[in-house]
Amino acid sequence: MDNATIGSKPNSPDNSAIYALAIAIMLGAVLVSASVYFGIGGLGDILIKSPVNTNAIVPSANTTASSNTTIFAPTLARNHGQDKTASFTIGGSTFTRPYVGPDNAKLTIVEFSDFQCPYCQMAYPTVEQFMKYYNGQVKLVFMEFPLTSIHPYAEKAAEAAECAADQGAFWDYYDQNFEVKTLTVDDLKARAKGLGLDTAKFNSCLDNGVKASVVNDLENAGANAGVQGTPAFLIGGQLTSGALPFENYTDQSNTTNPGFKTIIAAALAKAG
Repeated sequence: MDNATIGSKPNSPDNSAIYALAIAIMLGAVLVSASVYFGIGGLGDILIKSPVNTNAIVPSANTTASSNTTIFAPTLARNHGQDKTASFTIGGSTFTRPYVGPDNAKLTIVEFSDFQCPYCQMAYPTVEQFMKYYNGQVKLVFMEFPLTSIHPYAEKAAEAAECAADQGAFWDYYDQNFEVKTLTVDDLKARAKGLGLDTAKFNSCLDNGVKASVVNDLENAGANAGVQGTPAFLIGGQLTSGALPFENYTDQSNTTNPGFKTIIAAALAKAG
């Protein structure tokens, strides 16, 4: 049925019923789409161009921490120094990636994230919190996973972080992207200048899309690992999805779910 027909005045009770049914179907489709984007899990954005596996999303529309914890507050004054890099095999592909944490950490955590994703921004201080709590035991690797279908600035923000990585400043740039949050190309370039990077080299990298294929490869590796939305984490090889709190939490059904503190403790115990 075309739009003109849908919008025309019905001539009989039968046509009126058909008209009402069509409108109901359209509204239902809109509501279902909205629930997929906003409702599943409530803790992450969904890669809507892929089939949604609701089992991969941690259900928790409204969560309550099981205990009060002071949230670790990141600060732009932090200086990571020159990035450390190593080879990691993720989603069947091997990448040289910057990481934080000790070289001999018992546990590797891989974060798949999108700098424009509000849930990733929500998870950012929690990531800092568990890295501080498990200091010396875990290392963190970051993988770009921009959801370009719903976040128009995410792709260039991801490319910019990879351009910064070429100059050994990925983690400082990562902090800036999440804490300042403005992600236009001009903002991304100003950020590089503020960090003291070689701006001619950085701007050329960003303007010419030098890192577009790198970002695409990282995202494909995430999809191969089962990632369907952001944020997502491989913790000891096990996929955890959503901006979980640090402590255990209860959901709307009054079910207690493990937070990052518990999940990481279990992975460390398994690692031996």
